Amino acid sequence: MKAILKYPLELSDKTQTLTLKEGFKPVRFEYVISDQSLCLWVEEPLLSSIPSQRFNFKVKRTGEPVNDQFSYLLTALDSFGPEAYHLFIVEEKATESRQTPTVLNTVQHSIAS
Repeated sequence: MKAILKYPLELSDKTQTLTLKEGFKPVRFEYVISDQSLCLWVEEPLLSSIPSQRFNFKVKRTGEPVNDQFSYLLTALDSFGPEAYHLFIVEEKATESRQTPTVLNTVQHSIAS
Protein backbone atom coordinates (compact mmCIF):
# COMPACT_ATOMS: atom_id res chain seq x y z
CA MET A 1 0.00 0.00 0.00
CA LYS A 2 0.98 3.62 -0.46
CA ALA A 3 -0.40 7.08 0.27
CA ILE A 4 0.14 10.66 -0.80
CA LEU A 5 1.26 12.77 2.16
CA LYS A 6 1.50 16.56 2.43
CA TYR A 7 4.54 18.36 3.87
CA PRO A 8 4.66 22.12 4.50
CA LEU A 9 7.89 23.86 3.46
CA GLU A 10 9.15 27.34 4.22
CA LEU A 11 10.59 29.94 1.91
CA SER A 12 13.77 30.20 3.91
CA ASP A 13 17.51 30.25 3.47
CA LYS A 14 17.65 27.23 5.76
CA THR A 15 17.93 23.67 4.54
CA GLN A 16 14.72 21.82 5.36
CA THR A 17 14.89 18.14 6.23
CA LEU A 18 12.09 15.65 5.70
CA THR A 19 12.12 12.01 6.77
CA LEU A 20 10.65 10.04 3.87
CA LYS A 21 10.33 6.36 3.03
CA GLU A 22 12.79 4.95 0.51
CA GLY A 23 11.16 4.92 -2.92
CA PHE A 24 9.16 8.11 -2.32
CA LYS A 25 7.94 10.09 -5.34
CA PRO A 26 7.32 13.85 -5.25
CA VAL A 27 4.01 14.39 -7.04
CA ARG A 28 3.22 18.09 -6.53
CA PHE A 29 4.77 21.27 -5.16
CA GLU A 30 2.35 24.15 -4.81
CA TYR A 31 1.91 27.62 -3.37
CA VAL A 32 -1.35 27.31 -1.40
CA ILE A 33 -3.03 30.69 -1.76
CA SER A 34 -5.47 30.30 1.14
CA ASP A 35 -2.60 29.62 3.56
CA GLN A 36 0.05 31.64 1.73
CA SER A 37 2.32 28.64 2.20
CA LEU A 38 4.34 26.16 0.18
CA CYS A 39 3.51 22.45 0.33
CA LEU A 40 5.07 19.33 -1.12
CA TRP A 41 2.92 16.26 -1.79
CA VAL A 42 4.82 12.98 -1.81
CA GLU A 43 3.73 9.45 -2.68
CA GLU A 44 5.22 7.13 -0.09
CA PRO A 45 4.98 3.41 0.56
CA LEU A 46 3.20 2.59 3.84
CA LEU A 47 4.88 -0.69 4.74
CA SER A 48 6.66 -0.37 8.07
CA SER A 49 9.43 -2.65 6.79
CA ILE A 50 10.52 0.00 4.26
CA PRO A 51 13.23 2.15 5.85
CA SER A 52 12.96 5.90 6.10
CA GLN A 53 15.73 8.29 5.20
CA ARG A 54 16.35 11.98 5.83
CA PHE A 55 16.36 14.19 2.73
CA ASN A 56 17.41 17.84 2.62
CA PHE A 57 15.51 20.37 0.52
CA LYS A 58 15.94 24.04 -0.41
CA VAL A 59 13.32 26.43 -1.76
CA LYS A 60 14.57 29.25 -3.97
CA ARG A 61 12.84 32.08 -5.84
CA THR A 62 13.48 32.68 -9.51
CA GLY A 63 16.81 34.42 -10.00
CA GLU A 64 18.30 33.42 -6.65
CA PRO A 65 21.68 31.69 -6.86
CA VAL A 66 21.64 27.93 -6.45
CA ASN A 67 24.51 25.79 -5.21
CA ASP A 68 25.87 23.22 -7.67
CA GLN A 69 24.97 20.46 -5.20
CA PHE A 70 21.26 21.30 -5.46
CA SER A 71 19.21 19.30 -7.99
CA TYR A 72 15.97 20.79 -9.27
CA LEU A 73 12.75 18.87 -8.55
CA LEU A 74 9.61 20.99 -9.02
CA THR A 75 8.25 24.57 -9.30
CA ALA A 76 5.31 26.19 -7.51
CA LEU A 77 3.66 29.35 -8.86
CA ASP A 78 1.85 32.11 -6.99
CA SER A 79 -1.25 32.49 -9.17
CA PHE A 80 -1.94 36.02 -7.91
CA GLY A 81 1.60 37.32 -7.72
CA PRO A 82 4.80 37.42 -9.73
CA GLU A 83 6.61 34.77 -7.67
CA ALA A 84 7.76 31.30 -8.63
CA TYR A 85 9.31 28.99 -6.04
CA HIS A 86 11.69 26.23 -7.06
CA LEU A 87 12.27 23.11 -4.99
CA PHE A 88 15.70 21.51 -4.94
CA ILE A 89 17.00 18.38 -3.26
CA VAL A 90 20.39 18.92 -1.67
CA GLU A 91 22.83 16.23 -2.71
CA GLU A 92 25.40 15.05 -0.25
CA LYS A 93 29.00 15.05 -1.36
CA ALA A 94 30.05 11.77 -2.95
CA THR A 95 32.60 11.24 -0.18
CA GLU A 96 29.86 11.41 2.46
CA SER A 97 27.34 9.10 0.81
CA ARG A 98 27.30 7.16 -2.40
CA GLN A 99 23.58 6.38 -2.01
CA THR A 100 22.24 9.89 -2.63
CA PRO A 101 22.87 10.06 -6.41
CA THR A 102 21.02 6.75 -6.82
CA VAL A 103 18.11 8.03 -4.74
CA LEU A 104 18.19 11.33 -6.61
CA ASN A 105 18.10 9.58 -9.98
CA THR A 106 15.09 7.58 -8.80
CA VAL A 107 13.33 10.75 -7.63
CA GLN A 108 14.02 12.58 -10.88
CA HIS A 109 12.86 9.57 -12.91
CA SER A 110 9.60 9.40 -10.96
CA ILE A 111 8.91 13.09 -11.68
CA ALA A 112 9.53 12.63 -15.41
CA SER A 113 7.08 9.73 -15.69
